[in-house]
Amino acid sequence: MPRLILVVLMFCAPTSPVYAGTGVAFAAPPGETTPNATPADVPMQQEPEASRPSNTRPEPEPAQAKDGQEPQSESKPKPEIDSAKPDVDQALAAAHAKTVDILARADPTLVPALLRLAQSLVDAAEPAEAVPVYQRSIKLLGEQGGVFDPRLIEVWTGLGKAWQTLGKPKQALDAFKRAQHITHRSYGVMNLRQIPLIASMIESQKALGEVKKTSNLQRLAIKLYQHNAGENSPQALAAMRKLARWITRQGDYRQARIIYRRVLKIQEQASPKDTPAMVPTLRGLAENDLQSGRPYQARAQRTFQRIVAIMDSAPETNPVGRILAHLDLGDAYTLGRHLDEAAEQYRTAWTLSRDESSGRYDWDAYFAKPYLIETGPTPLVGSLIMEFRAKKEWYYEFTCRVTRSGRPKDIHPKQTNLIGNSRTAAAKLFRSTHFRPRIVNGETADTVAVKVRKTYVIVRPENASYTDYPARF
Repeated sequence: MPRLILVVLMFCAPTSPVYAGTGVAFAAPPGETTPNATPADVPMQQEPEASRPSNTRPEPEPAQAKDGQEPQSESKPKPEIDSAKPDVDQALAAAHAKTVDILARADPTLVPALLRLAQSLVDAAEPAEAVPVYQRSIKLLGEQGGVFDPRLIEVWTGLGKAWQTLGKPKQALDAFKRAQHITHRSYGVMNLRQIPLIASMIESQKALGEVKKTSNLQRLAIKLYQHNAGENSPQALAAMRKLARWITRQGDYRQARIIYRRVLKIQEQASPKDTPAMVPTLRGLAENDLQSGRPYQARAQRTFQRIVAIMDSAPETNPVGRILAHLDLGDAYTLGRHLDEAAEQYRTAWTLSRDESSGRYDWDAYFAKPYLIETGPTPLVGSLIMEFRAKKEWYYEFTCRVTRSGRPKDIHPKQTNLIGNSRTAAAKLFRSTHFRPRIVNGETADTVAVKVRKTYVIVRPENASYTDYPARF
């Protein structure tokens, strides 16, 4: 019923002029290009803050309503709605008949209305219903302007996103490739209009498990920015950092470190002193060092110290980022077992949070519980039987006491889907984990009955082959 109501609203609204531009929506910042946009007018893709594992530096939760304030109660349905149900059903039936009639017409001027309808169906969580609408739009525009009509870019892009929502990355990838090919024919091979398409193609390739193809698409985005905005442009550097983060997640720390250092060198040549623009690059380098293992922890600590110095030199620029920078340095000290230095950084972060007046985050709740410090996915050697089930998430749940030094004690395994020796190995590895302890009035404190869910990545045993295991698997 909600979908058909949207249909009624859609076709009751005034129809926009015949679509005559690409209108490709860019991923970041959001917006649409104008029909006559040049590559210089196209918004560059902005880089989000350097990503980290979700439980390495958890984002503070939004501030909740104060005590004594009750949440707004939902309005109760009125009895008049039931009495109006026959009229509503009749209107919905009429709208459905009108929709079927419109889809059957061979009129390209209906494409803007069809695209609004398709997007409304996707927004209403019915992407399967949107697919034939997009396909009908493609047929209408193709008959009028040919298969390379620039107006088809938006339609193929919408169809690809609908397939993505349906969990069909292969079909989505095919649609995005068709849209990209039209941009090549219309605006040149190195046009920036294909950047949002490349971002969508990357998501599809990730879903298909195509690591190499994903990296190649990341490199293509870098080349496009370098060609259109300059080799050392902020957009090209942001794309290089994004590639480095992706390579880091694949475990190639050396190659990712080379890219990060290249970006940092360009930034240092452009500015003789450290600036906040260097922070994402420095954070990427520090996280890469932490994931590379204990021999690189000291270097990661020095990099986090540099980040803290930058944020402290411009305290008004990003107060929240300044607090999180001190927490990052404290976590690095905790991993290196420099507990006094870690406690000092946690104390500084807690003190700064008292003066952070934006009201965006509930800092009291943020510091009121310990957090598991993870530098990346934990590899765990498993049997090939487990590898065949690699699509599922492998986990182990524990309860423990977290000391003020960030170490787990009184560990009690609870629930897991690991099997065989992997279960024993995971329980043993958990004893060596580190936590950011609970902070009370600026001081670290013990916490009891902490529930932890630890996830693992299963890797193949050395010198093992599929022939070592029963053929039925």
